[in-house]
Amino acid sequence: IVHSHPAPYPVDLSTTQTIQNLPVPQWVDAVLEFPSMLNNPIPAAIALALWFFGMGIVGLILRLRGKPTAIQWFQAAAFVLLTVGVSAGVNYLADAIVNRPRPNPKIYPIHVYTSLVPVPTYPSGHTEHDVAYYGFLLYMSLTKPIREWRYRWLLLPLQLYAVLDILSIGYSRILEGDHWLTDVLSGYLEGLLLLFAFIALYRWTTEVLAKWRAEKHAEKTGMP
Repeated sequence: IVHSHPAPYPVDLSTTQTIQNLPVPQWVDAVLEFPSMLNNPIPAAIALALWFFGMGIVGLILRLRGKPTAIQWFQAAAFVLLTVGVSAGVNYLADAIVNRPRPNPKIYPIHVYTSLVPVPTYPSGHTEHDVAYYGFLLYMSLTKPIREWRYRWLLLPLQLYAVLDILSIGYSRILEGDHWLTDVLSGYLEGLLLLFAFIALYRWTTEVLAKWRAEKHAEKTGMP
C-alpha cells in the first residue's frame, strides 16, 4: 500500500507538525531524542560489541569454573548478535521494496533536525531495531541463567532504559523529522514480529541444548 502511495498521508503530516510544535521543555526533548542518537551506526555498533563480548566473557568465566550455565551465556551472546543482524537485513530489504522517500522540509511544512539521508524511510529502521534489540535484551534479562546471577541487580537500570527506549524511539524519530507516523508504526510492527520470532527460536534452541547436555551427561556417567 505504501509502495503505491509513497507520499505522506494527512495523519503523517499532522502528527509531525503537532509533535514538533508541542510546548515541551528543551531538556525533555533532549532526553527523548537520546535513543535516536544512541541508535546511530557508531554508538550502536559499540553498544552491541559491549553486550556481545560482555556476555561472552561471563560465559567464559563460568566455563573455566566448570559451571553448566556457561553455554547459556554463549547462546545469549550469539542470539543478540543474530537478532540485530537479521533485523537490519529485513529492514534494509523492506526499505528497498517500498522505496518511500524521506520526509523533506523543502516539500512539506515540517522541520528535519538531522542531515537528510538518501535511504528509504519505510519502515523506520531505528524503531524496528530498538524493539527487536532492546526487547530481546529485556527478555534475556528475565531468563533463568540471568535471574540466578548474583549481580543481576546491576541490570535494573538497563532494564528500565530498555523500556524507556522502546516507548520513546517512535516519538523521537517523528520529533526529529526523520520519519512519518506510518513509518514508525510499521517499524514497531516489524520489530515485534522479529522479537517474537527470535524469542521462539531462542526457547527452542535452549530445549535442544538442554537435551544435548543431558545426553552428554548420561554418556559420561553411564546412566540412561
